[in-house]
Amino acid sequence: MTWPTTAQISTLLQEPLLEWQLLLDDDQADGYRRNWQPEIMRPETHLGYAVQWFSFAALALIIYTLLHFRSARKRREINT
Repeated sequence: MTWPTTAQISTLLQEPLLEWQLLLDDDQADGYRRNWQPEIMRPETHLGYAVQWFSFAALALIIYTLLHFRSARKRREINT
């Protein structure tokens, strides 16, 4: 996690926080994975997700509009 920082959390809580992590020993037989790296998403990934969801929204709006006009046209044909 790259945000919020320890200093920001400490200020928010008005309590001092320690700048360390508790890790398991490498020679332990079981436990969590010890060779982890933080997952940091690049800004391009977020931009890709934004484009994807806005495209879905635009497609939904286009489909809704087409179906609305098609049903309105059918209703006019039935009434005439």
